[in-house]
Amino acid sequence: MLDAAKGFVPVFFAGKTTAELGYSVDPVLFIVAGAILGHTFSPWLRFKGGKAIATGVGAVLALSPATGGIALAVFALMFFTTRFVSLGSICGALSVPVSYAFLGESPHYLDHMVFLSVIAAFVNWKHRTNIVRLLNGTESRAVKRKLALTTCVFHAKAATDSTAKLPPVPHESCH
Repeated sequence: MLDAAKGFVPVFFAGKTTAELGYSVDPVLFIVAGAILGHTFSPWLRFKGGKAIATGVGAVLALSPATGGIALAVFALMFFTTRFVSLGSICGALSVPVSYAFLGESPHYLDHMVFLSVIAAFVNWKHRTNIVRLLNGTESRAVKRKLALTTCVFHAKAATDSTAKLPPVPHESCH
């Protein structure tokens, strides 16, 4: 939630303060880029950070609420049908420039389209290892927390009990 706020708050207020200035290029796009790049390449984390999903969604919601809403809906649809967070994130990011193409209403429409397309490509580049795992069938699915915790405890107990007949490898959610 805080990551989404990192994208939403500065873009929302920058949009309110620069809307009437009449720049040829929307200065809000620089704020979006700063929020996303600052999250992804954080100097406090030795320039390793997140994959720009939450911060990007916050920025897109401030820039174009309808486009952000569609991206969230695409994420939710993909996540709840496949249980892959990464696939939901990838598809949600790809939906941003497509939905903006149909819904975008801005004097800087072309700037926004190009910029959102670049951001979608960047987010998918950040997910390249997830894409490889999805293609190889090795990507982890999200599991319900209670079930995963129960499974981990069960495997930990079985590991100390020599009479248990369980596979020696713990469940993937135990890591």
